[in-house]
Amino acid sequence: MVTILIVDDEAHIRKVIGGILKKRGYDIIEAENGVEGLNLFEQADIVITDIHMPKIDGLEFIEEIRTRTDRDVPIIILTAYSTTEIAIKALKLGAFDYIKKPFEKEELISSVEKASKTVEKGKEDVVARKGDFIVPIMKGEKGEKILKQVEKIADLNVNVILTGETGTGKSLLASYIHAIGNRSKNPFIKVNCGAIPKELIESELFGHKKGAFTGAYDTKPGKFQLADGGTIFLDEIAEIPLNLQAKLLYAIQEKEIQMVGGGKGEKVDVRIISATNRDIESLVERGEFREDLYYRISTIHLHLPPLRERIDEFREIVDFLMEDIKNKYDIENKVIDDHIMEKLMKYHWPGNIRELQNVLERFVLLGELKMKKSVTTSEFNLNAVQAETIKRALAVSGNNVSKAAELLGIARRTLYNKIKELDIEIN
Repeated sequence: MVTILIVDDEAHIRKVIGGILKKRGYDIIEAENGVEGLNLFEQADIVITDIHMPKIDGLEFIEEIRTRTDRDVPIIILTAYSTTEIAIKALKLGAFDYIKKPFEKEELISSVEKASKTVEKGKEDVVARKGDFIVPIMKGEKGEKILKQVEKIADLNVNVILTGETGTGKSLLASYIHAIGNRSKNPFIKVNCGAIPKELIESELFGHKKGAFTGAYDTKPGKFQLADGGTIFLDEIAEIPLNLQAKLLYAIQEKEIQMVGGGKGEKVDVRIISATNRDIESLVERGEFREDLYYRISTIHLHLPPLRERIDEFREIVDFLMEDIKNKYDIENKVIDDHIMEKLMKYHWPGNIRELQNVLERFVLLGELKMKKSVTTSEFNLNAVQAETIKRALAVSGNNVSKAAELLGIARRTLYNKIKELDIEIN
């Protein structure tokens, strides 16, 4: 069943829209402002939001959603006739559709049904999308061995830990395991444990009650609640502080979490996939990671080898990435000849497949083949290159950020952050 979040500061509007859509079989959740909506949107398949609201307006709300998730959540905006220009801006920010107030019942239903079809198609396509990319880059004896293991355990509710250097494809493989498994129709929630301030990790994982701490203005579900019935991917799990590891262990063992500031525990059913680029067994030996937690999360341990250890399949990986990049930008005249291939094969690839993809993308777009000689070299003009590439993608996509992100092969969130960082104007 498709869940729709309605965000509007007018209660009667929420009631009218909710009543219409409930009769069509949709589940409805409501928020009276954008701040509350941001706490709820991860529970929704579709979002309907007003433009003019207190605290944050509709445009800020849309932009914030796009920076917080890689999910392609269709957002339908409600706008007064006089704000059509703003509606167009919203569409450029990635909104799915807009409806003018006052709206006709049939118009609302039509827009939601189109969005619903997009949601369902997205769920059907996810396995193909993940497989189309992860399978080719796992060519060769080592990669194919991992994929065979993945196929065996995908439908089993066992916890999996993925280890390997940065850029080896751990996040992609985690998504693929979920996508081909029996939980694929339920949520896949990714948590980058290394990117969350230590004092906020507990709240992020398990949620918090209103008033639990300074700034907790509303009750907010945690990632475990949002992943209920599906999979939670704990990326960089080794960064979770020791004092919180005991609570994580309890949640995994008992299948129960307790919100910060809450009393009674809440049962959750989640599969745990975790990942780290650190030597987690050494961390256990040094007492920096709990041994009992390690055993709970590593029923299956898959190690992704670095690119420099995959020389036998290196050419195949390069060929696949080149075709993927050329198709993305509709560029056919770039070829990797033997001289260029020799250079690529001699390089040590500290950033692994992610770095190789970036180098090849730059080669296709700018005709330059640049690998880092050290951590600090060739960085002086990186911002200029990134800005030029982003501007090209925006121009091709008609300044539609969502489409530009798709062209670049990066998350909307990443593109939004880069646009802000590089001070790129969107006309």
